[in-house]
Amino acid sequence: MFLSNYFDSQGPGAALGIAVPGEAPVVECLGMADVHGHLPITPDTPFDLASASKLFTAAAVMLLAEDRRLSIDDPVEGFIPGLRGMSHSRPITLQDLLWHTSGLPDYLELGRHTPESKVTPSWILGELGNWTLNSEPGTVHDYSNTNYFLLSQVIGTVAKESYQDFVKARLLEPLGLENTFVGKDNHDNKGVAKGYQDFGYGVAKIQPSEAFDISTFGDGGVFSSLNDLLKWFTFLWSGKIVSPESLDRMRSMGHLDSGEEFEYGFGLQLESDKNGETWCGHGGSWTDSTVMLGQYMPEGCTVIVLSNEVMAPVERISKHARRIV
Repeated sequence: MFLSNYFDSQGPGAALGIAVPGEAPVVECLGMADVHGHLPITPDTPFDLASASKLFTAAAVMLLAEDRRLSIDDPVEGFIPGLRGMSHSRPITLQDLLWHTSGLPDYLELGRHTPESKVTPSWILGELGNWTLNSEPGTVHDYSNTNYFLLSQVIGTVAKESYQDFVKARLLEPLGLENTFVGKDNHDNKGVAKGYQDFGYGVAKIQPSEAFDISTFGDGGVFSSLNDLLKWFTFLWSGKIVSPESLDRMRSMGHLDSGEEFEYGFGLQLESDKNGETWCGHGGSWTDSTVMLGQYMPEGCTVIVLSNEVMAPVERISKHARRIV
C-alpha cells in the first residue's frame, strides 16, 4: 500500500485518489478518521477542505457570470458598501478578489488576537471601514482569505440566498455529491475526519488538534470526501460544471495591471516546473485536515490527497503518487 509509507493504520491517515483520463481511478485509504472512536477513513469520509474550498467559490462566481447576473469586472463596492473610498487609484473588482490583487489584508491575520466567537461575517464587514489596504488594487498579488470571504457575500447578495444554499443547489446536488457540504452546522458530523498532530520524538505521540471554529465561508468551510471529489473533478475538467470558456479563464495565469503574470487563476493555484509540466489545483490546511487537490498537465492526471494528520506532507505525497502512476 502506498500510504503505508506515510501513515500508520491505527493513527490519523489519509484518503488518496488518482484519476487518469480513460482509466478507472486508483483509490487508497489508510488510518482512522476518529482515532479514539476507532472509525476508519473510507472513500466517503468527509474532510475539511480548508482553503481548497476557494475552488467552489470561484466556480459559483463563474456560474453567476454565465447567468449574466454579475461580471467579474464589476466593482465590489457595488455589492459591499464598506469598501467605498478605500482605494485611491481604481475600485477593487471581483476579478481582484478572485486573483488576490485587491490589496485587502487577511482577516485571519487581523483577527488572530480576536476570540474565535467574534470572527464572524458581521465582524469583518463592520471592520472593513477601519482597514487600510496593503497595496493599491491590481499592483500586487498577495494571498488573502478576505478576498474569498467577500466573494461569498457577493454570491449571497446576487443569488438572493445564502452562499451555502447556492453552492448546494448549483454545485453539489446536481452532481449527487452526498458527502459534500458547507459548514459543520449543515451536517450531522457523523464520520467527519477529526484532526490530529503527530508530535513524533521517536515515539508516536498523537494528540487531537486544537479546534478553531469560525463562521466564515468562501475562503474555507467546504467539506468533501474522496469519492465526491473524484466525481467533482471529472465534471469540472470536462467543462460540465462551468462552461469550457469559464474553465479556461479559471485556469489562466493572473496578471497585475502592469501586465506582470503570477501563478494563480480563479480559485486555482498554478505551478510550473522546468520540464514544462503544470499543476493546477489548490491546497488547504486547517485544524482538522491538510489537503492537496489538483491535476498535472498536460497528461491530465488528477491526484487528491486528504489527510487528518494536520502536518502531513500532502504535496510530497501528491507528487510521489503521480510519478508512480
